[in-house]
Amino acid sequence: MPRFYLRFTILFIPLFALLIATMSALGSTQPIHPALRGFMEGCEDIPQPCWYGVVPGVTLFQDAERILIDHGYVFSNQETLYRNPASEFCSVGIYKYWPEEAVGWMFLENCTYVPLGGILDILGLPQDVHVTCDRDRWLFGQGYFIGISSNEVTYNSSITDIILYYLSPPFDRSYFRSSWQGLASWWRYAELDSNFVPC
Repeated sequence: MPRFYLRFTILFIPLFALLIATMSALGSTQPIHPALRGFMEGCEDIPQPCWYGVVPGVTLFQDAERILIDHGYVFSNQETLYRNPASEFCSVGIYKYWPEEAVGWMFLENCTYVPLGGILDILGLPQDVHVTCDRDRWLFGQGYFIGISSNEVTYNSSITDIILYYLSPPFDRSYFRSSWQGLASWWRYAELDSNFVPC
């Protein structure tokens, strides 16, 4: 019987390796999700976080406004918020980092139909996970926050907001409850955190 398993293994390991290589090649040829284009265009040789070449803490506020306008964004009624009428993806808010004139942080909102996996492939895995009492769900990584709307953390989870920041994130990190443990349910993260206090 062990010989049968050995032959079975020797036969199928190369077959599975070939299948994995084929699927990886096919997957790499797929076009990027349209909402993620901002992380790629103008950011080819720039470390993330970057959006159409705007890097928090580096790009001057006036330059960021010009870049957004060049990409079809128009000034909205709200202060510092830009919308792209030709796109259904991501409105962008930009905010100064005082006392400097650089962009301090960018708030990408209404990022409908953007899968979490696409963002994590670009920005990297998060460091911390946070669930608030009013059911806000956030992933915290190096230079970014990601808001999630679903009850599960999966690569297909829908994103509500993306915040790219420089030095001063718009939230106090002390509120984060658990370190990143991979894809899991929010209740599983609550179980893993001994300091978690149910609301």
